[in-house]
Amino acid sequence: MLEMIIFFVITLFVIGGGAMVILSTSPALQIAGFMFCTLSLGGEYLLLHQSYLFLAQTMVVVGAIVVLTAIVITSINQKESNIPKEGIRYMYIVISTLLVTPFGLLIYKTLISILPKNSIEFSTKGDINSISIELFSNWILPFEILSVLLLASLIGAVAIGRKDKQ
Repeated sequence: MLEMIIFFVITLFVIGGGAMVILSTSPALQIAGFMFCTLSLGGEYLLLHQSYLFLAQTMVVVGAIVVLTAIVITSINQKESNIPKEGIRYMYIVISTLLVTPFGLLIYKTLISILPKNSIEFSTKGDINSISIELFSNWILPFEILSVLLLASLIGAVAIGRKDKQ
């Protein structure tokens, strides 16, 4: 019971960090929210006794991706005149959330009905062998697609935020 309470508290920290990234206008606060969110996810892995995932989350995501994102954000020349005016930003966030939520639930229900029960079985010890077998046998293509997508989004962010428009 105590683990469930801690899990939900950490989940609130993840949601808070994500909200900080979305709602903050300061790049420093956005980076701090991103780091807060990823560290909280690492805490959830640790709570689930997945020590390898905790270490990978902490070292790779916080140690590399957050630092890379911080370098990209600080290297972009952000001036108040270059930032578009967002008068009704919160309304757009609420409306888009309300529009996307039913589709997310539909996809979730569809995947739950299609996938067989216990299709992903990790060891409760979180050992490297079981994770690597599962990752490199079934999840290598989505992993590589996600890495290319993240790289493309960082390149797009730099291209959009460049000082000189060519």
